Amino acid sequence: MKPYKSCLISLIVLIFTLLLVSIVPAEEVLFSIEPGKIPYLKEGKVFATWNPKGPEAHSEGLKIYFHGKAEGCSPDAQNGLVEKYTKSGETCYFPSTDRKFCDPKIKTDNLCSFTCFNGGIKMHTSSGIGSEGLPCFINTRDAEGIGVGVNAYNLGNFLNFRLPDGKIKLDKYKKFKIIVQSSVEKISLNPTPREKPIQLHQKITIGFQNQYCIQEKKDKKSLCNVKYTLFQFVKRVSAKPHQWRNRVWFDQGQGGLPIISIFYNDPNLITFCGDSLKHEPFKEAIFCYEISWEQFLIGLKYIASKHYNKPIESITPSDLISIFGTQYGNPSAWYLAVISFSHEIHDPYKDFNNYIEGKLKKFTVLYK
Repeated sequence: MKPYKSCLISLIVLIFTLLLVSIVPAEEVLFSIEPGKIPYLKEGKVFATWNPKGPEAHSEGLKIYFHGKAEGCSPDAQNGLVEKYTKSGETCYFPSTDRKFCDPKIKTDNLCSFTCFNGGIKMHTSSGIGSEGLPCFINTRDAEGIGVGVNAYNLGNFLNFRLPDGKIKLDKYKKFKIIVQSSVEKISLNPTPREKPIQLHQKITIGFQNQYCIQEKKDKKSLCNVKYTLFQFVKRVSAKPHQWRNRVWFDQGQGGLPIISIFYNDPNLITFCGDSLKHEPFKEAIFCYEISWEQFLIGLKYIASKHYNKPIESITPSDLISIFGTQYGNPSAWYLAVISFSHEIHDPYKDFNNYIEGKLKKFTVLYK
């Protein structure tokens, strides 16, 4: 081949490559968790407690929460003591008996649930009887829950990243993409099917907030939020068969806050671009989710449909305004407020060492 022809071909390839780069939109990273790079941890912006309540939950930073019934403590105990220890470069947080609310004579296992940082994030969550034969200190709630059955038989171990207000906003022309690299390495679940189910799960939660709605609806601020719960793992033992379905519901434990629970791909609401829901322990998987502005709006309609108990086709702009305010259709009014990694257990019996242990290795939020 003559030299000038070779140069011409190389030039054409270069131009074609540059055109492709200019056509394919670059992905913009908005938030990330990587080994050794946990937001807010090194800066010391960490708040750890069990059964949290108060304004600290809404301030920017890393929140380590344990939710459940504190055995041997006052039923209304809140913002209880969490201790930490560091060993071989690993720092772990665990709920501890708080003498302000609890009877120290009652023996419990404080290490049933803990969250550790050593490059990545390790979470262990237990209910019932601990490994030492003592009842777990933070255990599943009783039938009353936190009132009239709300969160009955549940306990949760949460790692919340509370982000700056208004910093990461939705974009009409870009997809919101979430990539999760996680594992569920060990579980224990009573294998005997009984009338009430026992369940373990791991999930990521992303919460959006509408800043204009909060100003307009001061009496119902919870409806100015939308949370997506994205499940990576769920394991259930029950005498009754159960089928997992995406659903919309209102969490009365958070003042009726709208929740969109996602187990499977649904083109109307969300697009999966990675691994699917797991029902057995796994060493490592990459889960990926995309939400377009159009899908987000459909999600708002599903919430309004549930709220007003009428078909989604019948939902009008005035219905959406009454829930989310006049700026519900303005993408820049919605911003990412919180990201959460959590394990939860539903255990009505508390007579077995049920637990789940897993890791969050990487997490990325970006625009596509």
